[in-house]
Amino acid sequence: MAESLGIKNYIWDKEDGYWVPEGRNCYTSYFFEPDDPSISVLEKFRLHGKDYSGNCDGGMALHCNLEEHLSKEQYTKLIDYAIKNGTNYFTFNIPNSQCDDCGFITKRPIHECPKCGSKHITWWTRIIGYLRPISCFSKGRQIEADKRIYDSEVR
Repeated sequence: MAESLGIKNYIWDKEDGYWVPEGRNCYTSYFFEPDDPSISVLEKFRLHGKDYSGNCDGGMALHCNLEEHLSKEQYTKLIDYAIKNGTNYFTFNIPNSQCDDCGFITKRPIHECPKCGSKHITWWTRIIGYLRPISCFSKGRQIEADKRIYDSEVR
């Protein structure tokens, strides 16, 4: 399964004595560390644009992790920025939350249910094209998901 290949290749390379980046558990196809909070959303779009990815062969997708949904105007501005920079393959990932006790669902990350007060919350997010509970990710992808930066603003 494609979900686990970045992790498997990393582990195999490490076991075979090749250099692998420390503090990681998988390979990614980015020109930046995906969990670096100093890289802005706009910079990520630029780095996935034609000036960089146009020189690569193979697929390269920007997973734009946002803390919550943007307004229609904000999405429009980001899409226009993507067009301007030639960023042709991207997706927006916003964690959805589900209360395990009362079933309340919201399209943003929460730690406590506003309906019943429960702290038993399951986060769902996109992985390899599918919306899934993070608790159902492979062990390696759960580690990677825990390091994801969900930007709270477009700067």
